[in-house]
Amino acid sequence: MAIRKYLLELLTLFSLAILPATSFGQSQGSSEQFYPSVRPEVTVVDYRTLYLRSQFGIRVASEYQEAQLSLRAEGSYYSELFEDEERDLAEKKGNLTSSEFELLVEDFDTRVESRRMIQDGKGVALSEWENRQQEMFQAYVTPVIVQVAQFFGSRLVIPRDLTIWTDESLDITPYVLAQVNATIGDGTGLTEYTNPLEFAGIAE
Repeated sequence: MAIRKYLLELLTLFSLAILPATSFGQSQGSSEQFYPSVRPEVTVVDYRTLYLRSQFGIRVASEYQEAQLSLRAEGSYYSELFEDEERDLAEKKGNLTSSEFELLVEDFDTRVESRRMIQDGKGVALSEWENRQQEMFQAYVTPVIVQVAQFFGSRLVIPRDLTIWTDESLDITPYVLAQVNATIGDGTGLTEYTNPLEFAGIAE
């Protein structure tokens, strides 16, 4: 994931905030923890934690794992079919001429290789689906990070993994997490949502 690239460009993305300037505080109720007494000019965000613990990230991980299992099951199905066909081919060998048998073997090998390439392609497509989900999350979370940072009075947001040490009071990750969950949930309601099985052409 191009985490650093997206987060280091936050200063140029303030105009992209997708929610009204006051909505963050309002959406969180009156709890004092969402109204900081200290307004730090620099805050940090742990993007990895933000993604993995978000409803969006949890959903992606679950769907990706299920799609991988379906892909493996599909691969096993075709392997068994080809193994059965290979045995039948071996039994027919004695009743065929050498040229006839070679033609059947060549056709068999071609179909096996074709299926292998198709299955490999589905694996690549599944990885592409996961990457697109991460990119989608980045697109939605970036303006949320900006909005939360502005609410805290911050003028700069730094990825936490770029820091040597950070005071926990500077970490706005929990607040961003709460807001992004409230904004997009698990992402299935977004117009960009795609099912991984359909995207990769994997049988359920």
